[in-house]
Amino acid sequence: MSPAIRNRACPSCESPVELAEELCLYCGAPNSWGDDIGIERGAEIASAHCPRDLLPSETTRRPAHASGSLVDLGVSRWASGDIGPKIASGCVTIGATCLDENGYFGTFTRQRHHGGIRTGYGVDVCPGTRSFRVVRQLLGKTSHVHRLVGWRTSPAIKRPGKHNQLEVRFAGPWLHVLIGSERVAILNDDAFGYGQSCWHADATSAGPASVVIDHVELFHVR
Repeated sequence: MSPAIRNRACPSCESPVELAEELCLYCGAPNSWGDDIGIERGAEIASAHCPRDLLPSETTRRPAHASGSLVDLGVSRWASGDIGPKIASGCVTIGATCLDENGYFGTFTRQRHHGGIRTGYGVDVCPGTRSFRVVRQLLGKTSHVHRLVGWRTSPAIKRPGKHNQLEVRFAGPWLHVLIGSERVAILNDDAFGYGQSCWHADATSAGPASVVIDHVELFHVR
């Protein structure tokens, strides 16, 4: 697989942009450069619908809250779990409601453990700032997090107390990020090609948080 070309000209206005950008920052045109990058959700592999089901990888039922399971987190704490088998191509979705500004949630895809090192792609949604990010991470004694998309605001993200759905589709070097029904990022990165899909909920360093998760699903893609 050839490495991604990082700098290209926008097909609309010819301004310089990075391949990882979904839209041209100058004119707003989509930057697919003619590549066939369509990824559609396929058949279901695994799912959990809360509070009826336990959150994936958990053995204790969390408190029910409205239509989901309540995850209470201390300052800078997090909770996560694997869903389904390790795969190269797929689609993972998570529906969540952050009850306060300190909480955020997201997914890991193609996550693998190499001794004491964990690698993979992470997508985070923070309703408190109505922003999201996408990272390529290598976590261990010495951690490295490369921002494919730094924290970016999006009107598709609803504020705390409102329900948000994140969907990440991945196949080959492509990652599609959807929030609600809006595609907010298309990324080309071939660093990791296979691994585990996971859900996670987190609290920032600003204070404790409560996150209600109502579903986590993993699908094939086509």
